[in-house]
Amino acid sequence: MLGCSYGVPNYFGPPGAPPDHHLEFLLRDQGHSVHNCSKNSGSNLETLTRAKHYLLGNCIEHPAYAEQYIECKEVGPLDLVIWFHTEVSRGNTVDFNSVYKEFANFFLDLATPVAVIGGAGDVLPDFETFFSPDFFIPSWRRLILGEHTPLTNNISQSQLIKKSNLTVEQKIQVIDDSLHVIEAMQNSQHFPDGCHPGTWPHQDLFDRLVKANLI
Repeated sequence: MLGCSYGVPNYFGPPGAPPDHHLEFLLRDQGHSVHNCSKNSGSNLETLTRAKHYLLGNCIEHPAYAEQYIECKEVGPLDLVIWFHTEVSRGNTVDFNSVYKEFANFFLDLATPVAVIGGAGDVLPDFETFFSPDFFIPSWRRLILGEHTPLTNNISQSQLIKKSNLTVEQKIQVIDDSLHVIEAMQNSQHFPDGCHPGTWPHQDLFDRLVKANLI
């Protein structure tokens, strides 16, 4: 498992859902071994680097606690890779397609089923030109909220909008889209802390993976 905070159980207490309600622990409860390389506030490329480092047998920093480390235990053959895609604007990524190519090569090298889930940032349509995942939710937020929310990749990186080459009208639209998504999450019981999926979304995601015969 790799990705942003959507892939990290909430270790900080209310209002977020308890850690054991997260997909990682739902999988563990069913007897699966889970190697979680996600990281709070991590960029796509950063978490990919973490996963590669871990699979080489190295320790990685705990996804939520600085200066705590996860020891790499014997991984063995992987049955499934789950990627929680984050905002492409994180990490000052200019060419997101180059990042998508790196992920595609990583998945192809692993030669194991892959689930790609749009987390803190929705997956851009370009991704499918590089790789076809076995399980794909381009926008988990949109699925949870039950409405056609705008694609957003700048909620936590709004300062970059001002520096972009977009027209004034385009910048206003990007901001309006982000505000729409933020308000929808804050008004939804399924985002208990206002930005991260809670109990039902993770159980629903688990059930969908089961239905897809991936776990």
